[in-house]
Amino acid sequence: SMNIFTLILSTVIIAPIGEEFVFRKLIIDRTLKYGEMTAIIFSGFAFGLFHQNFFQFFYAFGVGVLFAYIYVRTGKIRYSMIMHAVINFIGGIIPFILSKSFLEVYGTVPEEVTEISKEFLSDSIATMGSMAIYYMVNIILTIVGAVFLILNLRKFCFEKTSLEIPKKKVFKTVYVNAGMIVFFIFCAAVFVLTLLPPFQM
Repeated sequence: SMNIFTLILSTVIIAPIGEEFVFRKLIIDRTLKYGEMTAIIFSGFAFGLFHQNFFQFFYAFGVGVLFAYIYVRTGKIRYSMIMHAVINFIGGIIPFILSKSFLEVYGTVPEEVTEISKEFLSDSIATMGSMAIYYMVNIILTIVGAVFLILNLRKFCFEKTSLEIPKKKVFKTVYVNAGMIVFFIFCAAVFVLTLLPPFQM
């Protein structure tokens, strides 16, 4: 039921600014002294859980770790905000526009079509072609990004900090505490609720 302007406001402006401020600025600034790797992975993990969706968790976690690393290396929150906005635009706004075009074309077709007009045929080809190009570009960009990431993995470095938590104690200290357990239970409960028919989108 959202219109394009509400969707752009919520996903391309409000969400990137708010989520990056919380999951990068607030969380990392408070956990960085316990170790760069600890702070970065924790930021990504909390960001993934916050999406409260099993499938979204994995890519949100990966993107969250990348954004956290960029924030730690640059100290500038604007970079992760801009990248977050671009990803949301590509993954949310463009598919929304294409799906609207798809519905406009195919939603007008009568149940019993005896003769398909040239106008409908050209519109449907254009719509399906646009969707195909969008998905092809997405696949190509994903492959190129993965290749660049793999080639540059050796450049990733984590500096030691004064209060760095020993590796053996990181999991218990960071993830097995009252706050994280409550957060995990809350996110899991919301995820389960979204699977139930009354709450499904």
